[in-house]
Amino acid sequence: MQRISLVLFFVSISLIFSSCSGKVLFCNQMRIDHHLTEGQIKGAVFFITRKIELYKPELTNGKERGRVIIPKGTPAIVERVGPDRLALRFEPGSHKYLMFGAKKPLDSYVLLAENWTDGHGVVEYGGETYFISPGGGKTAIAVYLEHLISTEKEEVRRLKGLTY
Repeated sequence: MQRISLVLFFVSISLIFSSCSGKVLFCNQMRIDHHLTEGQIKGAVFFITRKIELYKPELTNGKERGRVIIPKGTPAIVERVGPDRLALRFEPGSHKYLMFGAKKPLDSYVLLAENWTDGHGVVEYGGETYFISPGGGKTAIAVYLEHLISTEKEEVRRLKGLTY
């Protein structure tokens, strides 16, 4: 009986910890509620919620010049932090980042583009112009909240006091 209780206890603890370890969509309200600093945000790893497909405009012979595919769940690091946007880097290289931001204060951060026409966005990536495939504008970013909050450790100093 005691062994069953012990097993149930550990199973319960495991369920509690695993349920708290999920990713959450990132938004400005999270930044405000948790008083997130630039350092905390830059120290976190973000993940995209959908596949992003970037492609270059077609050439005269009808073939595309290049394509970049970023699969759903790909991790990214923060290149820059703005008041309502983040530049996320998925690979090394000069200017190889994409901008994510909120369209409204309570919205999740989504992929931003210079302009959108018929569902296709236009972005600069690696110093070149790419189009975003339709649906890319709905790509949000998620983060493990507990990792985001704990990325900047509080400095603790233990003083011994002063004497003459």
